[in-house]
Amino acid sequence: MLARFLTCLATIFAATCAAFGQSSQIQPNSTWMNQRQSVLTIAKINSNGTFNGTYVNNDANYKCVGKPYAVTGLIDGNEIVFQVHCVRPGWPNCNAISSWTGYWESGKIVTQWELLYESSPGKYATAQGSDTFTLQ
Repeated sequence: MLARFLTCLATIFAATCAAFGQSSQIQPNSTWMNQRQSVLTIAKINSNGTFNGTYVNNDANYKCVGKPYAVTGLIDGNEIVFQVHCVRPGWPNCNAISSWTGYWESGKIVTQWELLYESSPGKYATAQGSDTFTLQ
């Protein structure tokens, strides 16, 4: 009975670990580029699925082009969510926060995003869209 219980417990533990951040498709030290040539670099993935890295916006339609900003997020199996706050000491404040929610499929990260930005001094607006990131 004890052996059966321990086997059951080990199976549950293994399944739980696999569910949180143990995706074989999205790996640490990976670089992904979207259709606007913006670059997501996932530097480190922790055992609980949280990750950090950098995001470089290369879409000329938005502020802060070409500068790496910190990105944080969570990977849960094939699902991913991440966000970027475009503030960095010594650089102009871009007054923008972006978030992406999506999933890994067929070698790509497919996302929906939302951007909150300062449209004029003291006034904020949002924009939404979709991005597909390809491993580089």
